[in-house]
Amino acid sequence: MEGYFSGMVDNNYFGLLAIFCFVVGVAGLVPRIRVKKSYKFFNFLCVMAIPAMYLLGLYYLTHSEV
Repeated sequence: MEGYFSGMVDNNYFGLLAIFCFVVGVAGLVPRIRVKKSYKFFNFLCVMAIPAMYLLGLYYLTHSEV
């Protein structure tokens, strides 16, 4: 599991997540896009990414032998 997390940090997934959420946020400024179901789905993914990473990290910290 530790190798997975170090690989995740090395691959800059957090930067890609930030760029993706920024694009979704800017797209939400357009009312025509904001009402689409696909926008709502991507917005949900952006909002839930941080709690999901927190829970994954919390699980790892409580169940690791480090």
